[in-house]
Amino acid sequence: MLAVWLMTIPFLQVLGGLILLPIAVKLLQQEDVPDNVEASDSLFGAVRTIIIADAAMGVENVLAVAGASHGSFLLVACGFVISIPIIVGGSTIVGKLIDRYPVILYASAGLLGWTAGSMIGHDKILGTLLQQMAGSWAPISLQILLAAAVIAIGLWMSRKRVVQ
Repeated sequence: MLAVWLMTIPFLQVLGGLILLPIAVKLLQQEDVPDNVEASDSLFGAVRTIIIADAAMGVENVLAVAGASHGSFLLVACGFVISIPIIVGGSTIVGKLIDRYPVILYASAGLLGWTAGSMIGHDKILGTLLQQMAGSWAPISLQILLAAAVIAIGLWMSRKRVVQ
């Protein structure tokens, strides 16, 4: 599969991990969502909006699943089989659960930070360099650090927004 092959390219996992970090932090930012969404003036405008939203979610999904799989085709396939129905069919249920139990949102953001740390720590070149410099505990330490940092930054930014 293409996603598994791409994860073997040096520094691509680092790039993917660095892209995943702001996504994880943004997940915890409280945004004012309008009650009504303005309709597009044309069919082309509506299709363009759907394509852009789909592409953004698709990239996030591919990065997260491929990073968490550590190159295993079976895990990538299972990740897509599990995540696509959740994204497509279960978003309403997940949204209601998150509204009721906000800890799910923090756990999810932390998991994205953990995955970003895993991607960075297991990169072909940087991961090896980190292990040589800091020892075999470097990848897991990076995962823990980034998971905690994502949650801490998200909490700080959401509290900062409430104060303003």
